[in-house]
Amino acid sequence: VVAMVKALDWLAGEKVHAVNLSMAGTDNRILHFAIGQAAAKGMILIAAVGNWGTVDKPAYPAAYPESIGITAVDPGGNIYPYANRGGYVAFAAPGVQIWTAVPGGGKFQSGTSFAAPYLTAIIATEAANGGAITADRFREMLAKEAEDLGPPGRDDTFGWGFVKRPPLCSRNQAAAPRPGAK
Repeated sequence: VVAMVKALDWLAGEKVHAVNLSMAGTDNRILHFAIGQAAAKGMILIAAVGNWGTVDKPAYPAAYPESIGITAVDPGGNIYPYANRGGYVAFAAPGVQIWTAVPGGGKFQSGTSFAAPYLTAIIATEAANGGAITADRFREMLAKEAEDLGPPGRDDTFGWGFVKRPPLCSRNQAAAPRPGAK
């Protein structure tokens, strides 16, 4: 926790727009304080909702209100079976069978920690190019554009739905469809 607190403080001091928190654990007052401080300095924190496959045990830091919780879906828009569910799930992004670098090469991996960088990249490029600058404004903007995957409206499995906004670097192309969407 000490290393995470120091890292968040340093990143906030460097005026980093968005930080990926691909980690999940239990509530920790010190970490929550550090996340609150970073958010107060304008940092947008995107956190994996966890892979415990549970509704009754929230994962932190995603469950902190200062964070934007992201879950994982497969190319068909189906929830990753081990993804946590709860009121802190804000959005869904690709996180199943993602090609990742590992020592000696790469392999396919799945989990909410692979969905969080997707949203982090979108938010970071948008913020760096003068887009919406607060977590609340990003939540509102992304919620309006999300592809609803569950029951109509926000739900505890997919949040507002699949993030459809392409990174700013690809805005000259049509909005990115959900993988597997027709």
